[in-house]
Formats: sequence, structure tokens, C-alpha cells
Amino acid sequence: MDKESDSEEDTIPRIDPRSSDEHSEDDEHHNPSTTRGRCAFLQYLPSKPDKYGIKIFWICNSENGFPLHGDPYLRRNGQKRETNVGRNTATALASPCFGSGRNLTVDNFFTNMELSAHLLANNMTLVGTVRRNKRFLPQEFQTGQGLKKGDAIFGCCV
Repeated sequence: MDKESDSEEDTIPRIDPRSSDEHSEDDEHHNPSTTRGRCAFLQYLPSKPDKYGIKIFWICNSENGFPLHGDPYLRRNGQKRETNVGRNTATALASPCFGSGRNLTVDNFFTNMELSAHLLANNMTLVGTVRRNKRFLPQEFQTGQGLKKGDAIFGCCV
């Protein structure tokens, strides 16, 4: 009978104390959402609830918001640190739509004259917000003199 009880003990799985439903002092060390890990392109995103994450740029359908394609921001392109991230990302995401006559609407991170000219050459248009301190803006746009709160200035490049 002792041999049978020994064999039964061997088949019973051991319970890891960390896997119990009870909370322990070490819970924060085993929670994957609090671990930053060793990802080379992890970003600090101060405006997000989880401060660290992977930044992904998306191009979405304007009618329903359905994401069409996404590119993760990797910080580097090969060995060099990436420059002109806004222009390169917007061009890469919009490239399947070249020649379609569509409009690309972006925020101030992506808006610049190079991108606008490149899209126009590929039969697309660009609408975007711009910060006042951009070098390519005419002087009238930079000063904003005579504008009241809530007023806006619109420009068109052809």
C-alpha cells in the first residue's frame, strides 16, 4: 500500500504559490503590464495611462475609423537615427493611395511643405494643423496679429 501512495503523490501536480488567487507582496513583480521589458523601441508616452508602450502610427478610413495599415515607430532606420519621421511615416502609410485623388488629414506632427508637395505630385492633397513656430510659414501666419480667441487663419498652397 505504501508503494501505491508514493506513486499517487508523484502524479499530483505541485502548486506554485505565486499562481494562487491570493494577493502577495510579490504581485507587482509578476504583473506583465508593469514590466517594461527589454524592447528596443519602447516609448515613454507621458499622456497615456500606461506610460511606456509601443508607438504605432495608423492610417484609417475616415468614414468608419477602420485601421487600414500601421507602422511601429522604431526610432532607427538601420544603424542611423531616423530623421523626418513625420514625412517618412505619412508617405509610407499613404503610398497605397497614391494617384487616387484622396485627401490625407493629419495633425501638426506630420504637417510640412515637403510632404504636401510630395502628395500633390502623387495626385493627393493634405489638410493639417500647423504650429506657429514652423519655419515654412509666412510671417502673417506666425504673428497672428489681430486675431481674437477662437479665430483661425487658413492657407492654401498650389
